[in-house]
Amino acid sequence: RERDKFGYYRHDPKDPDSLSSNFIFPIHADADGYAWIGTSGGGLNRFDWRTGEVVRYSNNPDNPNSLGSNSLLSIFEDGDGVLSIGTTNGLDRYNAISKTFTHFRREPSDPDSLSSNFVYSIHEDSAGYLWIGTSAGLDRFDKKTTQFTHYRSDPNDPATLSGAKPLALLEDNSGSLWIGTSEHGLNRFDPGTQRFTRYQHNARDEGSISSDSILSI
Repeated sequence: RERDKFGYYRHDPKDPDSLSSNFIFPIHADADGYAWIGTSGGGLNRFDWRTGEVVRYSNNPDNPNSLGSNSLLSIFEDGDGVLSIGTTNGLDRYNAISKTFTHFRREPSDPDSLSSNFVYSIHEDSAGYLWIGTSAGLDRFDKKTTQFTHYRSDPNDPATLSGAKPLALLEDNSGSLWIGTSEHGLNRFDPGTQRFTRYQHNARDEGSISSDSILSI
């Protein structure tokens, strides 16, 4: 029986057309058939499966329209075909026509700005809002107004987000948003009531969730 074969793609410091780094995360396949490959420290790569061509995108301090950071944490393509890129220096939105990046960062003087520059997860809901998981909590991004609404944890209010650093986001068929956090369990957000329901591990309850570290949904 013929065996499946793997093709290997690695960073080659002598080849500017190779991957920019071997430390790869995350990866997203877009609607046009390209793979967008994020790295830790090497920026972003667009890989063409058909030809093997790699196009690199990196931060250039002299170019304000370049990638905001060379360390990526998340990549998401919305219903308009626009890539949103979560980095360690904010959220970037990529314009494929001009090949430029628009940056959204935490501005302490602006309460409607991003809550934190560490963007771990991105998801679009059925209403067209982008939900952004950051190291400070959960943000809802309005693409029309470019404003962020913040949802943070309040230890005195069990109807708030259970904790920061959402790593996984998913909207279900009923319109509820599920949020998995790195250390604080699973949450279900009701957009109608604007309240969260928490699901966390309880060692004395065999029916509780098995771990508070939620990596995917």
